[in-house]
Amino acid sequence: MKGLDMRKRVLSLMGLLVFGMASGSLAPLSVAGQGQTTAPATGADAKKPWSVPRTPWGHPDLQGIYTSNDNVGVPVERPAQFGERQLLTDEEFAARQKQAEKAARDDKGDRRKLAPDDTGDGPEHWYERGKTSRRTSLVIDPPNGVIPLRADMRKRAEEWESQRFGKGTASWLDFDLWDRCITKGYPTVMVPLGYNNSVQILQTPDYVAMVYEVIHDARIIPLDGRPHIDQNIRQWWGDSRGHWEGDTLVVDMTNFSEKTLGNQQPAGPYRGGGRMQHLVERFTRVDADTILYRVRLEDQEAFTAPWTMEIPMAKDDNYQMFEYACHEGNYSMVNMLEGARAKEKAAADAAKKTAAAKKKVVR
Repeated sequence: MKGLDMRKRVLSLMGLLVFGMASGSLAPLSVAGQGQTTAPATGADAKKPWSVPRTPWGHPDLQGIYTSNDNVGVPVERPAQFGERQLLTDEEFAARQKQAEKAARDDKGDRRKLAPDDTGDGPEHWYERGKTSRRTSLVIDPPNGVIPLRADMRKRAEEWESQRFGKGTASWLDFDLWDRCITKGYPTVMVPLGYNNSVQILQTPDYVAMVYEVIHDARIIPLDGRPHIDQNIRQWWGDSRGHWEGDTLVVDMTNFSEKTLGNQQPAGPYRGGGRMQHLVERFTRVDADTILYRVRLEDQEAFTAPWTMEIPMAKDDNYQMFEYACHEGNYSMVNMLEGARAKEKAAADAAKKTAAAKKKVVR
């Protein structure tokens, strides 16, 4: 692909590595007790007998509101120090908990008081405080926990890190769909961010519906075995088809639009898009309070091999999903573009002054 198509393709992958780097912002943990993974549950922590609840028509009951807030500090990609180990030791876990607590304390107050050329974050009441876990990464396959991103795409993703949040942008086309309040993209919406990490699941005998708090996206998943829509029909969220494998809801997703940029901010692993993209999701209710979400991604234009990410989702029916009124009062597009033009003008003015000074010296 060339020109605009290639630029869009690159943009559709930026969130992949950006989140992998940003979500690992907690200081690297020292590697200790390599042979140990996690302590066995005892007493109140031991698993109680439990069976998957059923709907009146016999399907596993997944209904409710779930959040991914219990994954604070878990990077998408696994730091090299952990190798193929998926869980932290007790010592490492305690260190991560302390880091998460410190980060929460440091974030209190006005998060917007940053560098003069940084727009900063929203007010403190936007943000959700979750818990952390023992996981060394959200990626579980390949075994090293590293996304098999093509070398050229990884390089472009790393370069994009310096251009996030409107820095160096030429037009609105340089912003992703989340900046433009269109969609957060899939499966980016499943990866925990600082806020709005919830999804509500509803079921009927023939469909499963999922409503996402971010950008109030929603999708309806048929369960009746119908084929995917025509390959020439492309959609922001692709086309979903579901079926049950035992107690697991399996969803096949394809037909993503090449315009689907998803998320280049530090919230998403893979921002989606492209005719080659194919996802297979698995939703398994593993206890009364948890759905284990697993997604396998493949895209020959982006990855050297398929890879898998796993995210535990905690059930919280007391959680209240508010309207995500993104467009109303959304001044970021105008402000970021004006800021980029102002920086360009300042640089041009400085260059003119330097050139004028050099002429005086020559004379």
